[in-house]
Amino acid sequence: MSSTSLHRRSVVADAHNDLLLAVSARPPARWAAFFREQWLPQ
Repeated sequence: MSSTSLHRRSVVADAHNDLLLAVSARPPARWAAFFREQWLPQ
């Protein structure tokens, strides 16, 4: 299979589970603040 064919037939998905794990590791009351302070600026 050529690289072009592989590229056309492939599906890539990034679920960003690192974001979910980082947020959920904090108390629920801090979820919005942590997301706003740590991730939105990036």
